[in-house]
Amino acid sequence: MKTAAILAILCLMSCKLPAKELHVLLSADTISNVKKASKRDLENLQKELLFISSATGMPLRTTLLKGSMLSIASIQAWLKNEVINPDDVVLIYYTGHGFRTKKSPSIWPYIYLPATKEAIDINDLVRALTTKPAALYITIADCCNNLIKPKIQARFTYPHSFAPSSQAHLTTGYRKLFLESRGIIIASGSKPKKRSWATAKGGIFTNAFLLSLKNEAAEHNPDWKRLFKKVKFICKQYQKPQFKISMGN
Repeated sequence: MKTAAILAILCLMSCKLPAKELHVLLSADTISNVKKASKRDLENLQKELLFISSATGMPLRTTLLKGSMLSIASIQAWLKNEVINPDDVVLIYYTGHGFRTKKSPSIWPYIYLPATKEAIDINDLVRALTTKPAALYITIADCCNNLIKPKIQARFTYPHSFAPSSQAHLTTGYRKLFLESRGIIIASGSKPKKRSWATAKGGIFTNAFLLSLKNEAAEHNPDWKRLFKKVKFICKQYQKPQFKISMGN
């Protein structure tokens, strides 16, 4: 065998492929009247993310935007600068106030950024996110989706566009959900014209999601669609969540 071929084989054997990473953008309204619930949501989700990272072996890359740091500019900067590889998992999560208007272009709500009095359509956020070459995209918004009056709507600033740019058994379930899934997941706490509810223990939707995540991970063959059906079942007495899941091979 030629020397060049031997060296190439040795390189392939010794060079490790980049590890899959979990990129998370956490955003929360910690200013308005839902700030206590939003802070609790962040605490609960951050704990779960640490477990997901441990269970899957994916390094966790978290950016937290809250208070005065939460703005259109800061979200756009993250979308532009975050380095995401084709096998990575990306999660964008928001907890706080949300709304829709009579001209809302989709079933998804606008998320409200109180420090800057700005608003972002979840649909636009997903479109910008999916310009990144990830394996699995997850966008979750725990917020209302009810209509607001035009006078209130006029106070908000909207972006013109986004810059493209048992424990062992649970571990197996988390690996199945996050490492063996490819596609796009979008979910929000309420259907159009409906509200989402915040409590002292956090948002009902976020708590239902975290509970369903662990419950589904314990199943023999965990599945994202069944997971969100469980979320809807838990929330049904209080609110009506919605989700859209498109999975590939």
